Amino acid sequence: FSRHTLNDNVYEITQDEKLSSKSWMHNVRTALEYNINEKNHLNVAYTGSFTPDGHNRSIADGSFQQSSLDKFTDNKMNNITVLYSSGIGLEVGGDYTRYTSDNNQTMFTQLSDKNKSSYTLTGGQRIDRYSIYADQKHNLTNNWGIGYGVAYRYAKDYDFQTYNNVTGNIQTENTEAKLNEQTASFYFSLNKNWATGTSFSVSATGEYYTIGNYHKWAVYPQASLTYLKSPKHIFQLSLSTDKTYPGYWDMQSSVTYLNGYSELQGTPGLRPMTNYNLNGTYILKQKYIFGLFYTHTSDYFAQSPYQATDRLALIYKNTNWNYMRMIGANVILPFSIGNWYDARLTLVGMQARQKCDQFFDVPFDRKKWMFVGTLDNTFKVGKNLSLELTGNIQTPFIQGTLDLASSFNLTAGVKWNFAKDKFSLTARCSDIFNSSMPDMKVRFKGQYLDMNSSFYTRTVSLNLTYRFGGYKKQEVKGVDTSRFGH
Repeated sequence: FSRHTLNDNVYEITQDEKLSSKSWMHNVRTALEYNINEKNHLNVAYTGSFTPDGHNRSIADGSFQQSSLDKFTDNKMNNITVLYSSGIGLEVGGDYTRYTSDNNQTMFTQLSDKNKSSYTLTGGQRIDRYSIYADQKHNLTNNWGIGYGVAYRYAKDYDFQTYNNVTGNIQTENTEAKLNEQTASFYFSLNKNWATGTSFSVSATGEYYTIGNYHKWAVYPQASLTYLKSPKHIFQLSLSTDKTYPGYWDMQSSVTYLNGYSELQGTPGLRPMTNYNLNGTYILKQKYIFGLFYTHTSDYFAQSPYQATDRLALIYKNTNWNYMRMIGANVILPFSIGNWYDARLTLVGMQARQKCDQFFDVPFDRKKWMFVGTLDNTFKVGKNLSLELTGNIQTPFIQGTLDLASSFNLTAGVKWNFAKDKFSLTARCSDIFNSSMPDMKVRFKGQYLDMNSSFYTRTVSLNLTYRFGGYKKQEVKGVDTSRFGH
């Protein structure tokens, strides 16, 4: 429900939207691990992910417009990784990733005044990404250690979308953009372990990042200290920094229509966010955990809705905020009864402050307290049968101009191992009460919007696994595809 103010008039817009998607996903991985000798190893791995013939449909119906949008996608990802590790603590590696995405859309809209509009769209993304790195570690006397290394990553991105068969009063713009991104970094680390169990480590990473006309030098420090007063009393203090990059498509100037009222706008010049974390932890009897934390994220970006002031349009757009800041405490309390019941209670309380001076014409500086509680329960019925029940509750929170209502999630599952543990059968129902997605609203500087997106979040799954011989799934590092797609 949108109460949209335009030219001193207020338009009340109601809209129901149904989203559906259907696709097959194929994941492939093969690896060659060659031991040159006892200390030197060479690994070569290929990973592929393919989602052909994806079909997404959106049907919207309301007081302002009725629309139907069909989106057909074909995505392919191929990656090859090479890693060499030596007995002297040297690791050298590199990888190449090729990602392609084709996106074809057709939309038809009829407004309440009987005006009609339609279009077809052809779009795509082509990404080539290369990376190489070298790490060296030395174990010195008296349990001292040092490490250093260099890394370089280059990505070439080509995005395009072309509108055809456009009819009616709809604003379209064909876009074609190329981005070349480079990241060069080097690091140095120092660590020390004492026989008492106390240890510390410090490191710093220098980075030069460039994309288009944006260039930035930065240093990212890391530090941690573990003090073991006794096995029953452990203290930890850590400082970490990290960087999150926006998706390539998010940095384009494109406009994509979601229906006759809502649209998604790209943000040229969208900057990476930098996150600083300070954590203090006390561990009692090696199982009860009490912690304090402080997090500051500069250039934080998130997608928030905005009611346009020049036309009846609801705009979704990623925007860099001044910062997102959180301070709080957490407690983890495990407990058990005999050999048949294990549980873990996690409590988190924190205050967030979110500030953005350049969010359209409605800058914000907001604060909010939030509390989260999670209880994980495991019931062991027998040697091969176990039940799980997890409940999670979160109090109201904020995201930019949005107010998020409280939410609750209850998930239950059962796992049965049989046939000498070769077969494993797992059944799970997540979000049993269909209440994990909070209702959202905006009541901020003339913006008035209600959003209820809690439909059909309940999921039922059944998983049957058979292990040949003594096979155990190998833990491998996945390919980072977080910045791909549109």
